[in-house]
Amino acid sequence: MKVKGVHKKFDKKIGAKPGDPVEFSPKEKVPLAVKDAIKLYAPKGHLCWAESVDIDKFSFNPLNDQELAKRKYSSYSFTANGKVSVRTLVTSSDKYLPAKKQNFNIKFKDVVDSMGQPDIEITEFNLN
Repeated sequence: MKVKGVHKKFDKKIGAKPGDPVEFSPKEKVPLAVKDAIKLYAPKGHLCWAESVDIDKFSFNPLNDQELAKRKYSSYSFTANGKVSVRTLVTSSDKYLPAKKQNFNIKFKDVVDSMGQPDIEITEFNLN
């Protein structure tokens, strides 16, 4: 689940009720997606995480996802590239490797998780 928080009171303009999730803006979702992708695509025996994410290019296009539209969540597919500083821990030797700046390309989209909350799904990720 990728949300900023929850609405505290009724917001008639967007139809939000108290307790409804507050989504991240499209630009705020890119660093979250990159950080998730680095953890997911880490080599076996390594723990990896992003220290900083610098976005060079970023675009998003509307999806025609009825489940997201029904729940009033944003429905976009995203493409971004830039630089990321990656730290690694080798689990077998418990050794930290120095941070490495790498270029990234990522594609992801908005989805609804198993609890019906907004989330993201990474469809493509490359580090150079």
